[in-house]
Amino acid sequence: MMTAILRQAQQNDADALTRLAKKGKAHWPYPTHWLAAWDEALTLRPEQIAANYFVLERQVDVGSEIIAFTGLETFEGRWYIEHCWVDPAYHGGGHGKRLVQHALMVATSMGLKVVWVESDPNAQAFYEKLGAVLDHWADRPVCGEARQLPVLRFQL
Repeated sequence: MMTAILRQAQQNDADALTRLAKKGKAHWPYPTHWLAAWDEALTLRPEQIAANYFVLERQVDVGSEIIAFTGLETFEGRWYIEHCWVDPAYHGGGHGKRLVQHALMVATSMGLKVVWVESDPNAQAFYEKLGAVLDHWADRPVCGEARQLPVLRFQL
């Protein structure tokens, strides 16, 4: 079993996190024009990851490689788990679970009672397995095509 080191994300990780987010999204069989439409949303900015983003990295011969990351962000008074991505080569290794549990621990230490996730439909079962409950569906059309996303909540 590979050991991955959990650490706070740094602003200079933005490019690596962006590459990983785009690789993770492209793993699913989405149309190419949808992936292009999501390009900006999958681009992480240094100032965005400065506070509550966390990475898992593994040691390689010449340094380290980020294999997964997630973050906590606030929108309109609610805190969300954002950008929970695991390199597809490492799916099933418990890395996503470790990151989400860490983010929820941080949220608890911040005094939060609820954390939300607007999930990709492919990840809904993952979050539910970790204790999230489906709250509602959000309309999120892509390129003029209908799409709904499950919005789940973790009660802390």
